Amino acid sequence: MPERQFVVQPLHVLKTGFWDVAKINLPKLLLQDARLLKLRNLASLAESCNEQIRSRENYRIHNGAMTNLTHNMRLYDEPLVQQLVALKAAIQEYEELDKNALAG
Repeated sequence: MPERQFVVQPLHVLKTGFWDVAKINLPKLLLQDARLLKLRNLASLAESCNEQIRSRENYRIHNGAMTNLTHNMRLYDEPLVQQLVALKAAIQEYEELDKNALAG
């Protein structure tokens, strides 16, 4: 029986330059409500996702010959997916804050 082999796709880190731009050129709109805090939370969550992606990629690159790689990659992917879901929720919360500000 031939060995089962899988290709584990690489992941790319998220672009997080928005926080640096916001800190350098802080618009007055960001000082209203909890926008600045929420934006900082978004940047922190995105960077946390990036660290998990980097860790996953290092593991994938250096352990490709392992027979249990696919199972172990799932152990990396599950918390990463949870973190990405939290990031998506934070983005939606921030967007809702903007919608409410425009409506009000």
